[in-house]
Amino acid sequence: MQALLNLFAQLIKKPYLFVGEHPFYTELVSFLNGYFVRIKEEDNEAGIFIDEFIQFICDYYGIKNVKRNGLTVINLFTDNEEQAFYKFLELLNEFLLIKKINL
Repeated sequence: MQALLNLFAQLIKKPYLFVGEHPFYTELVSFLNGYFVRIKEEDNEAGIFIDEFIQFICDYYGIKNVKRNGLTVINLFTDNEEQAFYKFLELLNEFLLIKKINL
């Protein structure tokens, strides 16, 4: 779980490390989907956290029964890649507050 939280802390503080100079959400989603597959195999607690976060995103937008590719929901409700990227960070911060996790 700590590895996932460290990743999120880095993402919030230095997003350019993950997506380069321009905040393209689809690039972030591609990276995270790969990372999530790996971390879920190694860390059950992190896997549960990821599933809960994706459910939080879906609930935020009123979307039901989305399991796979839940991160792409944000793109459906934003106007462009940059807006989606920053909405993801906003929702991540909100979820971390709800979970009472300080990075």
